[in-house]
Amino acid sequence: MNRVTGIVCTLLAALAVAVAAQAPKRISDEAYTEAMKEIGPLSQEFRKNLEGGAAAAAAGDAARLEALFADVLAYWEAREVDDAVAGSRIAFTAAASASKAIAANDMRAAANAQKTLQGTCRDCHRVYRERLPDGTYRFK
Repeated sequence: MNRVTGIVCTLLAALAVAVAAQAPKRISDEAYTEAMKEIGPLSQEFRKNLEGGAAAAAAGDAARLEALFADVLAYWEAREVDDAVAGSRIAFTAAASASKAIAANDMRAAANAQKTLQGTCRDCHRVYRERLPDGTYRFK
């Protein structure tokens, strides 16, 4: 292989890695459902920790919610459902804002971010979730 061919191959490999890194993350319906099952109780615990002044626990909750909502956002982006993407982005941003606020010891800002987060859950569930007779839920 000559030098030019080697450089071209190296550049193509780097481009392939960059494109793969930019590809939207896809999560399965099952993984999404598991994330939702974790988000509900975790959100309640997060609120309680904020109200109780447990900053360290609240910081952990916010970080986990941020990670979960990154997956939720990826789920809806892959399905190209614009209003769900917008709501998921708000939830993700609220969790990230709460993390930053807690790190800055601004519990009022963290509480405001938690309220924003809670509101996005309610709004999305109204549109995309249906309760079944057995008490479980399914996507509409």
